[in-house]
Amino acid sequence: MPMTKNKEKLAQSHTIAFEKISKVLDSGSNVAFLTLGDPCIYSTYIYVHQKVEQAGYETEIVSGIPSFCAVSARLNQGLVERSEMLHVIPSSYGIKEGMKLSGTRVLMKAGKKMGQVKEQVKKMNAQVDMIENCGMADEKIYHNVEEIPDEAGYYSLIIVKE
Repeated sequence: MPMTKNKEKLAQSHTIAFEKISKVLDSGSNVAFLTLGDPCIYSTYIYVHQKVEQAGYETEIVSGIPSFCAVSARLNQGLVERSEMLHVIPSSYGIKEGMKLSGTRVLMKAGKKMGQVKEQVKKMNAQVDMIENCGMADEKIYHNVEEIPDEAGYYSLIIVKE
């Protein structure tokens, strides 16, 4: 799947995936679509799932471990306690409003916008941790906003705690 916000390119890739899946399903075989993280949280998978389901095929979503839960566990810390709120924010669309929310903020998909994200995070008095490629061979862990590079990969997730 392309990593783009271009709606036309995304729709085309979803259609191509659907066509490939439907051919396999029509042959009598089952199909599994593997994702990193949970397929229900900002996942490309859900768009393909909807096309398959709308075409009348039987579908089932098997939950995975959300990336922010994996990151929190890897950092050996909880995400929220007592009455704290948890906010999951897609960073590539801007975080200014989300950073005004109280509680823990999970900043997903910040990679290409890392410089802008860091500037917003620096304005806060908060605990900041980031893991790039959590659980992968090239995993990198950062424990404050100053350590975080200005450019990071797609699988970069930041946890901002008050």
